[in-house]
Amino acid sequence: MERVKGLAAAILATALLAAAGAGAPPPAPAEEGKEPLRAAGFLRAEAHLQLAVRRAGLVLSVERLEGDEVGPGEPVVLLDDAEERIQVALARNDVETAEINLAKIRSGPRPEDLERAKAFLAESQAGLDLAERTLRADIELQKGGILSDLSRRRSERMLDAAKAQAEGRRLDLVLLEKGSRPEDVRLAEVEVERQRSRLAQRELEAARARIAGSREGRAVVTRVWVEEGQWVEAGRVVAELVYMDRLRVELDLPGESVEGLARGAKAAIRSPRHPGAELSGAVTRVSPVLDAASGTIRIVVEADNPGHRFRPGGEAEVEIRR
Repeated sequence: MERVKGLAAAILATALLAAAGAGAPPPAPAEEGKEPLRAAGFLRAEAHLQLAVRRAGLVLSVERLEGDEVGPGEPVVLLDDAEERIQVALARNDVETAEINLAKIRSGPRPEDLERAKAFLAESQAGLDLAERTLRADIELQKGGILSDLSRRRSERMLDAAKAQAEGRRLDLVLLEKGSRPEDVRLAEVEVERQRSRLAQRELEAARARIAGSREGRAVVTRVWVEEGQWVEAGRVVAELVYMDRLRVELDLPGESVEGLARGAKAAIRSPRHPGAELSGAVTRVSPVLDAASGTIRIVVEADNPGHRFRPGGEAEVEIRR
């Protein structure tokens, strides 16, 4: 009898446990990776750039034509720059002259300069002595009635000129012996800086004859609107460049499909024109705004385009891995 009671109690406990578990939710399955997000769009270039002339001039040559590649600073069109090159050469000469003068002032007088100054002083002193003797002789001659008053006054003027010249030579020697003053050095330095600035301005003016792109990376010339020998006015657009090192695709996707998508998500870009080829890129922009009319969100995918194999304007299939 006791064995029957124990068996009945065990059966009852099992039934109660089964009834309690019947109302509980089943265990959640392991989360699987989301399916890639796929969409279609059009390839766009990294940038377009129109080249315009900054001064009027004659087109000397067209260096690149449609389809040619060009790097930063490489000219597409050259204007006649003969006048600018002359101005640059003159400015360089002025810089060299100012630098030589500064070096002379900083180094002080050379021994030969001092010897020359002393020789000039001795020469002027000899001239002064001669002028003094001539005047004394003219005075005696005038007293004897042999020389006129006009001749004596001429001798006096010659003496004054000889004194002035001798004093000037003396001061030149004194300045050489003392050497350059700090203010003299500074003035020479300022002159060098001024001439260098003038040269930089002339070189900038000459560079305006080279119509080139300044953006980093290789570009492809898409249009050239001028010819050799043509006159162009300032501001005239002469060529257009497209930068294709990187391409982008702009997509407008349903808001619910991009839930949780963030910048940096890996993506692949394919083109029907190049079966089997793809560009590896990433999501670079995700708009935080949902378009009220269409219910879509704008995202941008960018990728490097080695060899410029893919061309802007073509259709693109984008796969975003989430």
